[in-house]
Amino acid sequence: MSLSKKAKWVDVISPANEMNRMLGHTDPIRRRLDDMPERVPPGAKEAALLTIWVKEQEFVFQPIVEALAVLASLKDWSESFLVADKLTPGFSWKQAPFRKYASFQDFYKRELESTWGAWDKLQATYAKIAKGAEVRP
Repeated sequence: MSLSKKAKWVDVISPANEMNRMLGHTDPIRRRLDDMPERVPPGAKEAALLTIWVKEQEFVFQPIVEALAVLASLKDWSESFLVADKLTPGFSWKQAPFRKYASFQDFYKRELESTWGAWDKLQATYAKIAKGAEVRP
């Protein structure tokens, strides 16, 4: 691989690696168990987990919006794109596949829709519950 191509891949992979590093390591905000309050109310674990996840989402929201805008405006989909198909322990971009897509719509449907469609339903359901509607999740 030439240096010019390698430099371009660094531009591609570095932000993804940074996001993975930021999302995968919450050690700086972990508290020791003996620092925690003695009383543990019902739902404490769930509240802690959800607030961590929402803070992680705040971190990645703007880069996601920007990445979607770039891909939505992309005219030429003839190239193959490197994708993270499985995030397992020891994930390596060297083992990640390249995939071709016919269009942004094809990319969205194949790579994003199943997860983001589920998030959309989740958000709609709990927005109704937060407004006082009796909805079954």
